[in-house]
Amino acid sequence: MVSREQQGYLTQEASLTGLADVTPSRNIQLTPYALARSFRDIDFAAAAGPRFRQQNLASRTGIDSKFIVHNSLVVDATLNPDFSQVESDEPQVTVNQRFEVYFPEKRPFFLENSDYFQTAFADNSTDFFHLTSPLLFTRRIQDPHIGVRITGKLGANLVGLLIADDRAPGEIASPGSPLAGQRARFTVARFARDVAGNRLGAIVIERSFFGQGNRVAGVDGRFLLPHNWNGRFRATGSTDSGAVHSSGHTVDAELTRDDKHLFYDLGYFEASPGYVQRAGFYRRPDIRRVMQLARYLFRPEGKRVAWWGPMTYFHVSREFSGHQLDRNLGIELDAKVGRSTVFDIYTGRTDQTLRPVDYSTLPSRRTFVMYWTGGDISTQISRSVSLRFGGYHQGAINYDSPAGTAPFLTGEDYAKSVLTMHPTTALSIENTYIIDRLQQPRSGPRVFTNQIIRSKWNYQFTRSLSARVIAQYASVLAEPRFTSLATTKNLNGDFLISYTINPGSAFYLGYNGNLQNYDPALRLDPSGEILRTQRGVINDARQIFAKVSYQIRM
Repeated sequence: MVSREQQGYLTQEASLTGLADVTPSRNIQLTPYALARSFRDIDFAAAAGPRFRQQNLASRTGIDSKFIVHNSLVVDATLNPDFSQVESDEPQVTVNQRFEVYFPEKRPFFLENSDYFQTAFADNSTDFFHLTSPLLFTRRIQDPHIGVRITGKLGANLVGLLIADDRAPGEIASPGSPLAGQRARFTVARFARDVAGNRLGAIVIERSFFGQGNRVAGVDGRFLLPHNWNGRFRATGSTDSGAVHSSGHTVDAELTRDDKHLFYDLGYFEASPGYVQRAGFYRRPDIRRVMQLARYLFRPEGKRVAWWGPMTYFHVSREFSGHQLDRNLGIELDAKVGRSTVFDIYTGRTDQTLRPVDYSTLPSRRTFVMYWTGGDISTQISRSVSLRFGGYHQGAINYDSPAGTAPFLTGEDYAKSVLTMHPTTALSIENTYIIDRLQQPRSGPRVFTNQIIRSKWNYQFTRSLSARVIAQYASVLAEPRFTSLATTKNLNGDFLISYTINPGSAFYLGYNGNLQNYDPALRLDPSGEILRTQRGVINDARQIFAKVSYQIRM
């Protein structure tokens, strides 16, 4: 049995025995690939404005390599990598968002050994319960040409080095621009040392592009404390030589207790004015934030109720000058009933202040008071069918108000369901539906309705042969009187056949097509975006590709 009275899970596992005569791994792996594709899409960087471009046959080659040095260091290098076979992102609501929406990394080169570059604060969490944002967000490296990664453990020391370039900034620049063809450069160095179950580390991250640079350096630590307490901290400083030179710092600190019944979390975060982080996922500077969360679980361990308990959480954020930015207070009830059903219900209040510096249409600071309530449930309906459903109703700010008008308060209804089925051992199906609706207060006119429908099918014919089909439809039905959003319709289809001999030797045949309600002539609206039509869609992008890779081990 794993006990919460002892910190850590791996430390409670039994010793593994019975392994003998294991063939040693090869120290060198070379995986060249070749790709052929036919595509048609829109060139947004064309000098005369967006236009269609098409290529009936395009080829691409590259190579991935791995070198193991003294069974402790792993050197990975990639030249002209391709990620055509990588699955598309899980759907999320991206409209009417004040800040960028986080999509996790999925590309193999950046996922492998990525934990070596994580600080004491897991750099893949951006929700309410985590104050910090990732220092390194590798999706900022959109189209690498060369990448080198060195990771390993030397005794009690962990080391990591990542060097990569990115062609994307130069590719989106207009022809004739001095930025055209230029590449961004990324360098990440990480060192950490384990001491008696604790860890201390340091990290340096640098991004440079066309003579402008951004550097973030920091130290961090994680400590095990008596009686199921643990603490962690991170402090960073940044310098940025962009259009305006700036510098700043961040401080993170967190104290947590986690046992069989009680979970408690107290955290503090600050980012000074002038702090800039271009290689990470970062929302805003000039903020000090305190967060507290407490949950207590009763564990009757009965047939009907396994556990249940209340949770409360609170956070408040202020500028360095002392003015409040936002405040959040909520209570929640969690429970597990039966063998596999977990649910929660919650309610609370959010106060959020917008400033003229955020939205120029605001004459002065304005604080919006919003109440919210909702719930979630996940259950195993049968051995082959599971369901997750959640939703909430809340007051919400319409950030995308019509041009020349200030953001205003609305009501929001949100729901998401995920139905997963395994009709056979070879077939898995996941269906997702999301609806997000904003409307004027007191059930007034609709501001917009955003719907996303996604269905993903995976079929494993044999151990080596598999097929994947993903279909997704997303729409935004907007009311121009109340929002600057356009009515959009998007239909995407993704089909992939994979024949995998081993993780490095494989053959892929894929097709991806996208339809949108773009104006067929690609005319632009006053804001410079392609006009949208009320009816009909056009094929704005499609490609068919064949890719083969073969791994050589030495």
